[in-house]
Amino acid sequence: MKKILLSALIITLGVSTLVVPVLAGEIAPELATKVAKAGSTDKIEIIISLDSPLANTALKTTLADSYRKLADRHRVGMEQLESRATISQAGILDVLREMEKNNLAADIKSHWIINAVSARIAISELDKLAERDDVDYIFQLPLITAVDPTGESEDIEKDVAQSTYIDPNIIAVGADSAWAMGYDGSGRIVCSFDTGVKGIHPALNKSWKGLDGNWSAAWFNPIDTSSVFPEDFSSKHHGSHVMGTMVGYDNSDSENVRICGVAPGARWITAAVINIYGASIIDAFEWAADPDGDPNTINDIPDVINHSWGIEGIGCNEYFWQMIDNTEALGIVNIFSAGNEGEDGPMSLRNPADRAFDSLDCFAVGAIDHRGDTITYFSSRGPSDCDTSMIKPNVVAPGYQIFSSTGSSYYTPMNGTSMAAPHVSGAVAILRQYAPDATVDEIKEALLAGCRRLPEGISLPNNDYGWGLIHIPRSLEALTPPPEPDLRVYSYNYQPVEPGETASGYVVVKNFGDPVNMVYGRATGTNGGIEVLTDSLYFGPISSGDTIASSFPFEVAVSDTVTSGRLFTAFLDLFGSGGYHCSCRLYLRVGESPAAGFYTNKNNILHFTISNFGEYGFAGGSFYPLGYSGFRYQDTVINDLFEAAFMIGNDANHISDGARNLVMEPDNDFAVSPGGDLLVSVPGVRSDQETFSVYNDGRAEHPLGVEITQRTYLWDESPNDNFVIMEYAVHNTSDSLLPNLYAGLFFDWNLYNYLSNCGGSVSDYDLGYIYADEIAFPYWPQRYRGVVVLTESGMISHTLRRETNNDEYDMSEEEKYYSLISGIHDSEYNSWYDLSQVVSTGPFDLAPGQRDTIAFAVVAANETLDNLINTAIQARNKYYQTTDVETVDEMLVPQEYILAQNCPNPFNPVTVIAFGVRERADVRLDVYNLLGRRVACLVDKNLAAGSYRVEWNGTDFDDNPVASGIYFYRMTAGEKVLTRKMMLLK
Repeated sequence: MKKILLSALIITLGVSTLVVPVLAGEIAPELATKVAKAGSTDKIEIIISLDSPLANTALKTTLADSYRKLADRHRVGMEQLESRATISQAGILDVLREMEKNNLAADIKSHWIINAVSARIAISELDKLAERDDVDYIFQLPLITAVDPTGESEDIEKDVAQSTYIDPNIIAVGADSAWAMGYDGSGRIVCSFDTGVKGIHPALNKSWKGLDGNWSAAWFNPIDTSSVFPEDFSSKHHGSHVMGTMVGYDNSDSENVRICGVAPGARWITAAVINIYGASIIDAFEWAADPDGDPNTINDIPDVINHSWGIEGIGCNEYFWQMIDNTEALGIVNIFSAGNEGEDGPMSLRNPADRAFDSLDCFAVGAIDHRGDTITYFSSRGPSDCDTSMIKPNVVAPGYQIFSSTGSSYYTPMNGTSMAAPHVSGAVAILRQYAPDATVDEIKEALLAGCRRLPEGISLPNNDYGWGLIHIPRSLEALTPPPEPDLRVYSYNYQPVEPGETASGYVVVKNFGDPVNMVYGRATGTNGGIEVLTDSLYFGPISSGDTIASSFPFEVAVSDTVTSGRLFTAFLDLFGSGGYHCSCRLYLRVGESPAAGFYTNKNNILHFTISNFGEYGFAGGSFYPLGYSGFRYQDTVINDLFEAAFMIGNDANHISDGARNLVMEPDNDFAVSPGGDLLVSVPGVRSDQETFSVYNDGRAEHPLGVEITQRTYLWDESPNDNFVIMEYAVHNTSDSLLPNLYAGLFFDWNLYNYLSNCGGSVSDYDLGYIYADEIAFPYWPQRYRGVVVLTESGMISHTLRRETNNDEYDMSEEEKYYSLISGIHDSEYNSWYDLSQVVSTGPFDLAPGQRDTIAFAVVAANETLDNLINTAIQARNKYYQTTDVETVDEMLVPQEYILAQNCPNPFNPVTVIAFGVRERADVRLDVYNLLGRRVACLVDKNLAAGSYRVEWNGTDFDDNPVASGIYFYRMTAGEKVLTRKMMLLK
């Protein structure tokens, strides 16, 4: 039987009668006019839908019930929508392509966000299409128009004399209180379907997501596809004003900051499809549902789409329902302006904001005057014309005298529900920051639950105010994130295994989140050299905080061809009830105990995990996730470090390191030397915590032939508790000269959001650093992390590496070598990127058997770069203060007697003097003032041949500080006398 949903338009063209199915139980005016005026061979733009408007309305509920993670709901939902469209549209597409061959159809396009095909079809063919069993209805979408600002606005001069000015309408919805709680939308994305956005506006130009390099996933312009930055529609103030109310934040004035947005930490994308003839709202929905075209990623999809548009005069029409329902099934909240026809009385909401089969449908926002919390005269009223028993709007927000990002600057106020809706959309971004995996309905329910009553004492909900004025802190309180397990591999307890043997041990999983049942694991692959013998593991229910061992051992066969000491990876997916899934890695080190070689240096404010094979970090979620601390500073919950490693090399073919390689695994060039196991001393000789380990580069593809003695030093008390000193004594164990060696530390910091990091260097202090961009995180403490070279050769290179693909972290040997030698770049990366850094020193030569020592400090500070610089200075002073002549390695024998220039110079209050003795001798090192008076004796003893250093703290024989000025230091070794000059500045 032919399915014609509602009614038919009967049109007589000459002697023929044409039946055209139409939507909404009435004649669509635009379609009727075009058909009546067209000839039978003329083509008309239509949409052929293969589903009813309410098809698959259960998809949102099914996905929400089945999958806890937003990423899983989005991925599975995309698969279902695209699969349904592909299968059901095959027949109609064949017919349309045949029509196209006969010039009866054109511009054929398949859609999946709505199961439909759009095309231009000859009038004569419409009845044939309507008779098909697979066609549900045929219609045209009206031109999408903005809910234009209404009424007269008072052009009020705004007082922005305060250092930070927050617009009062933003305060009215409690946004500033949410910021104080740490929630400003950071890490989230808002989208608008509007007239376009002036992306160069100072309140918006730093928060456009397209700054990450993928502009097409942040700017949809169906008319001008050549545009690469959203400024073409700069004359359209409506879209810019709306976006500013969502995210606007302007600190371009060094003295004043202006905040006009509810979620200033969020980033924005936009589709310019409103008031634009020829723009397709269907294409815009499909773009917004998956901006980067990859359904497996969610860092591109918006949390909310703001719709400050609506259609007048079409009643409760179903044109847009499928698009809205399916977008929300994928996890994107849709917020609509109610309309500005309030003077027309009840049932004046625009379509689709009028839809109201429950309290969450097409979430509509009315407008109040926030100066008195009263409904504006223009705000469209309920009840819904879809069901007169249903209340509309859903909520209200400020929509009168709203100042935002219009024109080249600010602050021409606008009135309208278009100004009210973005307050709610900004609130959605904040709620999603708090609960990233919350469903669309949970977000909407929290918005309703958080509404506050208005001062008139009226009964709510009602058809003027809906459920009331949104209040974000109350909605945060109402939003309870869904129970979410957090499973991680806690350990793999196998006995040491040699090449050719089988590792067998129980995998222990810990649940850091909410309880989960029916947990099991499935091995998904390995790298070469091992074979997984156990395909799956069973763990059962795991309560919050519990650790559960697998019910039977996990066995891995090791090839007899591998080298002892190699690290291998097995991949394990963990699954649980409710659709829970996470991917983990198991690490197997052949010939060594899996628990050996890790230690977390920690005091009251700093944690840093190191190993005895040149790699550092190992926090959950990092590149090498072993569940250790990583790098944590002041906040012991948040790890700042994705990956870190030691590097040394002298050309692109001879780089030994522990950093990532081209197959995105740790390079593992270093093996623990015999007797080089990690030793920990608490307290140590020179600091409160010390570690000692020795490793060599025997696993490298082209070994240099070096052995590294690694020492770390950490102090417990201020001002020395915010850095860790890393010292490396490099020993040439080969029988050849190693010329032009460079050594450095690779650090990939992830501060707050890894995509919002900036970096730079300060060569005067041998410091390279990364910091969290203050625009992205304006209300959180600024984080600065970095590496400083402590040895006299100083920082020779600081390289900032921008990750171009978030899913790939590969790095070639050539890139590593270049990063060690490329030089210092003092200019900052001051835009948002995923950055890593390499800080290096050199070059130095090592003869066979010779040693040399290099040192770095890993430093941390908050608030300002000056604080980090002060930390770097303190680390340098502390390193040289604690370096005593008695503890320096005697194996480094110089060819001649050496007296080096003191470092630092000038100094205050401590400096270090290095010297070398070519043979055993009685050595004196004295300090003289300009008058030739000896003021201090630093060394007076018999020393074996070797290299030494000693500090002077600027005091005389009686431990009294000496005056500022020039001093001479003289070394006497046997008959050899060497003298140098230094300066003390106070």
